[in-house]
Amino acid sequence: MEFASSRWIVTFTCLAAQGVIHAVSLKNSTTQGRPLYIGSMAPMTGRRAWWGAGIPLAIEMAFEDINKRSDILKEYKLSLVQRDTEGNTGLGNKVFYDFLMEKQVRLILGPSRSNVAESAGATGKYYNMVQVSPSAGSGELSRKDIFPHFFRTVPALSATNRTFITIAKRFHWNRIAILYQSRELFASAATSLREECHKNNIEVISYGSFLLDPKSQIQHLKDIDVRIIFGFFSLSTITMCEVTKSLQSSGAISYPWYIIKRNLVWLKDSLFQITSWCLC
Repeated sequence: MEFASSRWIVTFTCLAAQGVIHAVSLKNSTTQGRPLYIGSMAPMTGRRAWWGAGIPLAIEMAFEDINKRSDILKEYKLSLVQRDTEGNTGLGNKVFYDFLMEKQVRLILGPSRSNVAESAGATGKYYNMVQVSPSAGSGELSRKDIFPHFFRTVPALSATNRTFITIAKRFHWNRIAILYQSRELFASAATSLREECHKNNIEVISYGSFLLDPKSQIQHLKDIDVRIIFGFFSLSTITMCEVTKSLQSSGAISYPWYIIKRNLVWLKDSLFQITSWCLC
């Protein structure tokens, strides 16, 4: 669940909302307790509900805290209008357009997933709808010419590339491999890392991708005897289990992996620990 980031995001949004509210309050100075409607776009059902369902709950907790205070938006009462996107781009577009047509919501907390955020954010530009996401990591969302009203409380996935390069230089890793899952989110970050490696004289001896099954790519890494692998993928458990099975016979302890997965970063010099919690 995104409790910590969602609570922080609400505080940020309330500060950003001051400009919106100021224009409203000029028209009506008697707004004691006037409801300020803020929308939420998160995957509350479906495959992504295991983490998205906690976001509206965390926002409500933050709203409760803010509404009890007299030093933040004292003339208003924050009210949440939550909508389920299921992490689906089409449904996310419908939810966003419903918010626009209803003309009730002033700000949107979300979308939480990059695919929905990119679609809704590009449209939001023409309606001056402010969106603040707790988790959308696509590098494309950093383009202010396309997404001028989109903000987030997490860095773009490609922002971790600076860390990748720093670690590679620190340990004198001059030959590396990059493995990524075939999704735009990961592909753009992997491409950016390859470019950074070139600029820093780090040779990328393998640049491979997979859709669902990483087996052939793992075998390729084994065949070329690459020892430093940077990974971008969401199927971390499946991929690392395959790594464990494929590389154990070669002495997996000599294969460092650096993996970015949402807010979780692993740097392991041994893959055997994974077998204790997944079915390899």
